Amino acid sequence: MNWYVTKDEQVLITAIAERAVELAALAGFEREAGNIEMDVTAVHANGCPIDLAGLLAADASDFGHDVFGMGRYVDHTTGELTDCFLPRYAMPEPKTGEVEHDIGAMYGGESALK
Repeated sequence: MNWYVTKDEQVLITAIAERAVELAALAGFEREAGNIEMDVTAVHANGCPIDLAGLLAADASDFGHDVFGMGRYVDHTTGELTDCFLPRYAMPEPKTGEVEHDIGAMYGGESALK
């Protein structure tokens, strides 16, 4: 499993973990910052890059959904998310090999791609 993040990313991940501990405490739960840091790092570095700055600034509902969801659905042996969980602040996948469909030409009409 990859644990590499940049120094700037680590600063954001630490701040995310600290906010998550505070949010959990407000709800009457105890969470450890170190565990949250490991979960967010594992997800971010192993196939689901997170908009860390956006997540840190997110409202409490989206923040909690993403951080506590990552904790619940991360596979701790691979860092990959399970059960189709997708954080709201997951970075969009780059578009590669996208195909344009020319409906007009497909049905014998005039091409719309001129």
